Amino acid sequence: MLSLMVPIELSATVACLVWSLLLKITFRLFLVSVFLLISLAPAMSYAAASCGSCHAEVKNKGRRGRFIHQPFLAGKCAQCHIAGKAVSAPVKKSPLAVEKQQLKKIRWFQTVTGRESEHWLRLPADKLTGGLYLKATDGRTRSPLQKITLPRGGALPQMQDDRQPPQLSNLQVLDVRRGISTTVTLHWETDEYTDSVIHYGVGNLRSVTTDRQLARQHNKVLLGLDAGKSYQFQIISRDLFGNETKSPVVKFSTEKSFWNQDANYNADRSISTAIKLRWQLYRIAGDYLLVVKADRPVVLSLGAAIVPKNRNTVERQVAATGSFSHPILKSSLDTNVTVCKTCHQSLQEEYSHPIRVRARKGMIIPSEYPVLPDGTLSCMTCHDSHASNYEYRLRKSSKADLCRGCHRNY
Repeated sequence: MLSLMVPIELSATVACLVWSLLLKITFRLFLVSVFLLISLAPAMSYAAASCGSCHAEVKNKGRRGRFIHQPFLAGKCAQCHIAGKAVSAPVKKSPLAVEKQQLKKIRWFQTVTGRESEHWLRLPADKLTGGLYLKATDGRTRSPLQKITLPRGGALPQMQDDRQPPQLSNLQVLDVRRGISTTVTLHWETDEYTDSVIHYGVGNLRSVTTDRQLARQHNKVLLGLDAGKSYQFQIISRDLFGNETKSPVVKFSTEKSFWNQDANYNADRSISTAIKLRWQLYRIAGDYLLVVKADRPVVLSLGAAIVPKNRNTVERQVAATGSFSHPILKSSLDTNVTVCKTCHQSLQEEYSHPIRVRARKGMIIPSEYPVLPDGTLSCMTCHDSHASNYEYRLRKSSKADLCRGCHRNY
C-alpha cells in the first residue's frame, strides 16, 4: 500500500508545479499585451478616427470641386500632412533641376570681384563645418558647381612666414573721371599676395579705405572726391602674416579728367569652352588658405552647406471620439512648398511665380491668397491645396485674374 502512495504524491506535485508555471507565463503575457495596447493606442485611435471624423467640413468642401488633388481624393491625407510620411510619386530630375536643388542647400558668403586667373583666399575654418563649394564665371561661361573636401588641419601643408615685407612697385594714378561725382583709379603691384589699406585726403591722409582681397595686381577706385582739389594718398600693403610695407606719399589733382591709354586693364577674353579649375589647400594659423587657378581670368563665388533645421511641430492632445495623441504634423512650409516639389519637381525648370518672397512695397495681397506665417508666398498662395473649380486648382478662373489680384496694373 505504501508503494502505491508515493507515485500518486509525486504526480500531484508535478501537476502543481506545471499549473504554477502556466499561471506565471499567462500573467506575463497579459502584462506584455497591456503594454502594447497602451503604446499603440494613439496610432489605433488615429486609424479608427481618421482625418475625416474631425475634419469633415474640409473633406466635404474638397469633394465638391471639379479639380481635386489626387492624394486628397484617395483619402491619403497622411502623405502630405503627417511628419515622417513621404509622397511616393515618379520624379523627373533633369541635370538642371538637380543642380538647382543642390544650389538651394548652399549659403553663398563671398564673391571675389575682379577677374584673375589665380585667386588666393584666406577662409576662417570655423565657418566651413558644412563643407566648401566653389563656382566661377568669365562673364560668358560658368563652371560646374565644385565641392571641395576640407581635410583636417594636420593633413594640409603649412604656409611659412618669411618675415620679409612685400615689395610694392609701379604705383600710379590710372584715371580721374569727373561726372555726377569724381572718381580716381589707383594702380600698384606687389611681389606677393597682399591686402591693402589706402590713406588719402586733401592736405592730409585722414580718409581710409581697405581692400581685403588678396592680389598682386591691385586696382582701387576712390569714390566721392571733390572736383578741382589737390589730393595725396599712401598705400600700406600687408602679406598673409602681417608683414607690411608703405608706399611714398603721392599727389594728384582732380582739376581735369584724364585716363591712361596704356593702362593694364583686364580685357574680355571669355571663350565658350568649359572653365577648368585647379585648387590647393593650405593651413595658415587657424584658417584655411585656398589657392584657385583657372585657365582664364574668372570671378569666383564661395559657399558653405546650409545645416537643415528640424521643423516638425510638437505633439499635441486633441479631443475626438475619445482623448488621443494627435500625430506629429509637418510644418506649414512643408505642406505648402516642400511637399509640392516632391511630385512636381520638373516645374522648377519652367517659368513660374517666385515663392518664399514677400510682396513688393505698396502691394497688398488679398485675404483669399494665403501666405506662410512669415508673410512670404508659397505654392498654395495661387493654388488651392485640396480642390478647386478651376484648372490646375487655381484660386481664380484664369491666370490673368489671378495675377491681377496682387498686380492691379497687370
